[in-house]
Amino acid sequence: MTSSANKINQLTTDVNVFQQTVVPDINGRIDSLQQQVGGVSQALSSLRSVAITEIKLSPIEYSTIWKGPGYNDQVGYVITEVSNFNRDEYLDTAGRRKLIKMVNGNWHNVGA
Repeated sequence: MTSSANKINQLTTDVNVFQQTVVPDINGRIDSLQQQVGGVSQALSSLRSVAITEIKLSPIEYSTIWKGPGYNDQVGYVITEVSNFNRDEYLDTAGRRKLIKMVNGNWHNVGA
């Protein structure tokens, strides 16, 4: 019976040591991981607020080139078409589209 009592006492001591040393270490690691996850979450939120997640082009706008105004260089627009309908030596029209980006769920004109 004494050996059983000794084993119970040793087991009780081992459990107490475990609770006093290992459990606090595990809890500290859990707290550290929670802080790291919170930091990653904040970083992702910051990234989402500035990252371009989609781009698209607006509907095309046309302008006459030959004997017309053409286009001046303007920020945010890209030329997507140049046509010579009558197949002579002069270009007739140009088409341009505004470049649009999505940031944080909202569409914005590029260059604005």
